[in-house]
Amino acid sequence: GDPAVQRQLATRAQDEARALIGAWRAGPFDRRPDAWFTYHLYHKAPDWIGPAVSKALQIPYFVAEVSHAPKQAGGPWDIGYRAAETAIKAADGIVGLSKLDAACVLPLLDDPGRYHRLAPFTGLSPFTEAAGRRNHLRKIILGRFGLCRRGAEIGLGAG
Repeated sequence: GDPAVQRQLATRAQDEARALIGAWRAGPFDRRPDAWFTYHLYHKAPDWIGPAVSKALQIPYFVAEVSHAPKQAGGPWDIGYRAAETAIKAADGIVGLSKLDAACVLPLLDDPGRYHRLAPFTGLSPFTEAAGRRNHLRKIILGRFGLCRRGAEIGLGAG
């Protein structure tokens, strides 16, 4: 939360953004990025590079799993907080993984359609089915490797 360190990081990031912009503008157009993507943007990890590069190269700026915590305003992380807020507002699209984050991110957006919630999607059926076969599979493995007696001694259901 040291403001001097945050300012130094911001300056270094701005230098890096200028270097990237210069290199991409000097090179072939087809070697430029089509978009910029930043993951896990928040007050301790603001994106000082992506918005600048995206604006200069006129490419979309996308972010995922962003967090905005108004309680950080005016605190030791205020510089990073403000930078993260600016980046969130500049994003063309945001993928949100947490309902809690959405509550603080959505008010920053002039178009809530830029926010896309990605709900958990792991199907549980393979794990549930495997758990039901656990003892049977354990016996097969222990038998295959000649561990039945030792497995029974340590309570692995071999036997």
